[in-house]
This record gives sequence, C-alpha cells and structure tokens, in this order.
Amino acid sequence: MREIQPADSRARRRAVVLLLVVALIGGLVATGLHLQAEAIRAWIGGDAAAAAGQRALTRVHVLLAGIGLLAELPLLGLAVFCWRLAVKVRGAGRYPPPGQAVVRDTPVASGAAAQRIVRLLRAVTIFSLVMAVLLAWILWRVAALFGA
Repeated sequence: MREIQPADSRARRRAVVLLLVVALIGGLVATGLHLQAEAIRAWIGGDAAAAAGQRALTRVHVLLAGIGLLAELPLLGLAVFCWRLAVKVRGAGRYPPPGQAVVRDTPVASGAAAQRIVRLLRAVTIFSLVMAVLLAWILWRVAALFGA
C-alpha cells in the first residue's frame, strides 16, 4: 500500500487567504496606477524644459526600475522556494518531506521518484532565475531606448 500524506486543512485555508490577499493587493495596485496614470505622465514629463532634459530620463528609469522590481520579486521568491524544497526533499529522500503541510492528500514519492522531483525543482529554480535575468536585461534595453 502506498503511503499518503494527509491534507492539512489549516494549510489549505492559509493558501486560499494568501491567494486572496495577493489578488487584492494586485488589484489595488492596478487600480491605483490606472487612476493615477495622468499624474504619472505629468511626473515623467514635468514641464517642457525638464521633458527635454535629464530629469525626465531619470524619472523614466525610476519607473522602469520599479516595474522591474515588482515583476522580478515573484520570480526570485519562486526560485528560493523551489531550491529550499529541493534541499529538503533530497535530505529526506521523499516528497513531500516530513512535516511539510500539503493542501490535498498527497502520495509520498521516495527513492528515484523523489530524486526526479528534486531535479524538476532545481530546473524550475534555474528557469525562474534565467527569466529574472532576461527581464532585467529587457528592461535595461528599454531604458537604453530612452537615451540612458
């Protein structure tokens, strides 16, 4: 009989609450940016003399850096989470590792199956880091279009 790690109802509630909070924050940020779009455009452009000068370029770079930071944080968080989980799974020799809360009943994988999961988690980590670097590079190139 295959071992099953039972679901943790508290972990399920935490996951739902976290998802709702993140969605709410994202919605509020998007709404705030939409409502302040004209003010942001005015801040970037400033007066006519500043719009042609270095101040407008600096403001564009600040805006792009903020967008980049907001976009990269989830990728970096995913990379850290996957790497730490891979270390735990490798050390325990099973997935999910002992003490890991799961949101649904999960069959325990051990041996070669657990090592495949470790490799998959490491691949997701590397992919996330590569995407974060590519995003930073793309934003750097966009900033260069504005005459950095």
